[in-house]
Amino acid sequence: LLNGREIRAFAANPRTIRGFEGNVTLDEFGAMPYSELIWAAASPVADPNLANPQGYALRVIGTPLGDGNQFYKLAMTEEGKRFSRHRVSIYDAVKDGFPIDPEEKRRDCGNEEIFQQEYGCIFLSAAARYLSAELLDRATYTEVRELQVLLKQHGWGVPGVQRSGQAYGGLDVARSDTGDYCALVRNYKLVDTYWLDERVTAQRGVSYQTQAEWVAGELRAGVRRLCVDATGIGSAHAEALGLAHPGKIEGVTFTASVKEDLATTLKQKMEAGRQRIPADSDLRRDLLNLRRLITTAGNTRFDVERDKNGHGDRAWALMLALHAGEMPQPFTPTSGFRR
Repeated sequence: LLNGREIRAFAANPRTIRGFEGNVTLDEFGAMPYSELIWAAASPVADPNLANPQGYALRVIGTPLGDGNQFYKLAMTEEGKRFSRHRVSIYDAVKDGFPIDPEEKRRDCGNEEIFQQEYGCIFLSAAARYLSAELLDRATYTEVRELQVLLKQHGWGVPGVQRSGQAYGGLDVARSDTGDYCALVRNYKLVDTYWLDERVTAQRGVSYQTQAEWVAGELRAGVRRLCVDATGIGSAHAEALGLAHPGKIEGVTFTASVKEDLATTLKQKMEAGRQRIPADSDLRRDLLNLRRLITTAGNTRFDVERDKNGHGDRAWALMLALHAGEMPQPFTPTSGFRR
């Protein structure tokens, strides 16, 4: 800046921030992977030194996302007692003149627990999560170059070199300008491990024409098969995409049994270390909000409660892409799945 100051932005990676000194702000810390390691690396940056015996400012900002991370410890336990703690809920914002209706937001969420977490700043128990923060930490790669090197080794993007490995896609369909996100991902299968590309596309208000262009672009880039959400409004769209790209597009109807299969496969792959994901805070948030619920009839239901981040759209796109890679060769129709 003109006054000689610098603003440095770092990826959510404990290795990138080491070796610096100055004021530190950890933003959306509740959704960061490796939160304990990042805290261990970031907090010394603000410590006093010979040039600045008083030290620097250290600020931690975030939305509650369970009680199994470093943000919870700093906000709610003795570990963060040295901080001046400030909690701003939706009701505090309204009191200060923010133009929003809490009850309308409560209805939009459709779930009291999610409303309390996202708008009430309440830390919920992580026990109900299907995928733990620790599991996601183990599955996360923090260096984009790590995947880029692997792709180059397998011939992706190298002129004149035969590519090895496959790429699969997942599209979660939505059109609303204010509701769910339309999400598209690409999942590379290199040897026996899937690597989700760091470019996770998620937008609201995307037309069917634009979605069709996204899909065509993925297929031109080498995606072998792409699974599309064929539930509700996605049914006709998935069928049209299948007709436009025969043998490349498979529609998936989200029945209870299909959701269970998708979620279980994802967890098994992550536990085995065979599904890697980028350090994308929105994707991580979707995955952490995936719940395994038991209904009053004793049935199992998998779902992501709707919140300000959408309806788990990035997570479902990932599960669809993984399913595209795990489907039999050639594809065999299964109950609950549409051709």
